[in-house]
Amino acid sequence: MTQSNWPTCQRTKERCPGIRVEGFEYCLTHLHPEQLTQFLSRLGPGADLDARGTTITNELLVGLTKAVRDRHWRVIFGDVNLEGATFDRVQQLGPWVAHRLFLDATKFDRYVNIDVYAALIRCVDAQFDGGVTMRVANAVIVAERAFFGAPSSIAPSRIFGSYELELQWLPAWEGEREAAGLGGQWPALVSLHGTDVGNLVLVDTDLSLCVFADAHRLDQLRIEGYCPFDTSPGGWRWARRQVLFEENIWRGHRFHPFLEDSQWIPPERIAVLYRSLRKAYEDGKNEAGAGDFYYGEMEMRRRTDQTPWAERWILAVYWLLSGYGQRAGRAVVAIVVLVAVVSVLLLTVGLPADHVWSWGRVDQSLRIALGAVVFRDAGQTLTSAGAWTVMIARFVGPVLLALGVLAVRARVKR
Repeated sequence: MTQSNWPTCQRTKERCPGIRVEGFEYCLTHLHPEQLTQFLSRLGPGADLDARGTTITNELLVGLTKAVRDRHWRVIFGDVNLEGATFDRVQQLGPWVAHRLFLDATKFDRYVNIDVYAALIRCVDAQFDGGVTMRVANAVIVAERAFFGAPSSIAPSRIFGSYELELQWLPAWEGEREAAGLGGQWPALVSLHGTDVGNLVLVDTDLSLCVFADAHRLDQLRIEGYCPFDTSPGGWRWARRQVLFEENIWRGHRFHPFLEDSQWIPPERIAVLYRSLRKAYEDGKNEAGAGDFYYGEMEMRRRTDQTPWAERWILAVYWLLSGYGQRAGRAVVAIVVLVAVVSVLLLTVGLPADHVWSWGRVDQSLRIALGAVVFRDAGQTLTSAGAWTVMIARFVGPVLLALGVLAVRARVKR
């Protein structure tokens, strides 16, 4: 039910958009004191709360939290729907347990600290004018088109970690998290679509299912602690690396378990996302961590039709020989193959003699090939074919060595 058609408060003088409390004509804010007391008496631990469009004050929050406390003094709600609510001078929301918390189109006029143990938190079009510190346990977070007007953060909450929570919805939800590949009770951010993240810091937040498409100022996003991304498919065909969920959608390997409208985007747009996140990692002095995003950017540039064909061929060779300067093992294999090929060519057509397959000639061919790779002249008389073979090896060998060194440096640079 949207704000335009839910039953709104009948306090016509104020033109209040708040949803009417069931059984009354007014919203929670405008109930008479005895009516509010009557409503609160209906609540208990695990009760749902529908306060869409309502103005929430500290006094009202105190009454609501007292009404749903259990014997351990934990505040436990069911579904909490605060869509379109306005928070008046509220600076603390929680610590709460809730099944689902809906903060879509809510407005906080100052800094707020939100501490929640939940299955789902939706902040679509939410407005945090003074910033927010969101400490979350167990929840999937949807923060599309959210506005962070001041420095904000999303981090894990451990307030309820020591309690045995007996919640009706929890076993099924833990199964859904496990099926989606989410481990532990860390917060899992699944969408920043259309959000300006220039003021946002993510700490120990699972980003393996996060959709970054159309996020603004992504290069200024700060990522701290352990924030895992999705991974490439297993198997010998794939370099094991962190990837954006958008890339796996584009390749047809994944679908989003929590978002119905996760859209396919072309590789040229995915390359821009990789470039922005790479810069964010580099600005955070995590050069080694930025390597996978550089790999992803090059991979998307190689795959898009927007890249000229000649550049795509160059990128293909770059990928094959060294994994875009990120895979030293490929460069080593390429050097071994080069030495083997040069040795065979020298053995067969490069050295002048009649007896080709003597062990002495094999040893001589191998020595010349190794020397050519490191640009050394063996001083050996060669045939015309052998001279051209050594000249090519002297060019290709140092290039492969440089690619190998570059790949090693990319993995250890700080």
